[in-house]
Amino acid sequence: MSEVAAEEVGHKAPECVTWLKDAGLQKMPVIEAILLEAFRIKGLLEIEEDKYGAGVDENDLYIIATAKLHGCELVTDEAFQPSANKQKRNWKIPAVCNMESVQTPWINFLDYIKRSQAVFG
Repeated sequence: MSEVAAEEVGHKAPECVTWLKDAGLQKMPVIEAILLEAFRIKGLLEIEEDKYGAGVDENDLYIIATAKLHGCELVTDEAFQPSANKQKRNWKIPAVCNMESVQTPWINFLDYIKRSQAVFG
């Protein structure tokens, strides 16, 4: 898991990070190759400087780049956009992952939990 994603999850749901650590979570640091890939994707989305829209932000780009370069499936709680917004800077993680020049597999968080067959409580 990208260390950026682990930090985001930790702020929103500390118990989830505890569960992930217990399951053997490995944090992947943001290395130069990830920075370069995130920058490339930012260009594909036509995001200039720090003028992000309603879609992905800088951390999301690091998370996508990490999943892509490590050949991992990206787990997200963002909804799939059946018809992506005309302004690419408003695209959410699933739409960015589905771009022809990104092609990173992703899964919805709830579907991931269901697939894991984990039982809570």
